[in-house]
Amino acid sequence: MNNDIHNIHDKFVRASFMNPERAAAFFQQMLPEAISNVLSMETIEIIQES
Repeated sequence: MNNDIHNIHDKFVRASFMNPERAAAFFQQMLPEAISNVLSMETIEIIQES
């Protein structure tokens, strides 16, 4: 499978979420409080899948 990403939006999202701390900060800010309160941001891990 070709792993090249040609869509600029896909590149941005993948680059942004490759850092677990950055992803957690994004989710804490953007998700409704009712959802972010039940998520364990400390256990976020990167999974290399599409």
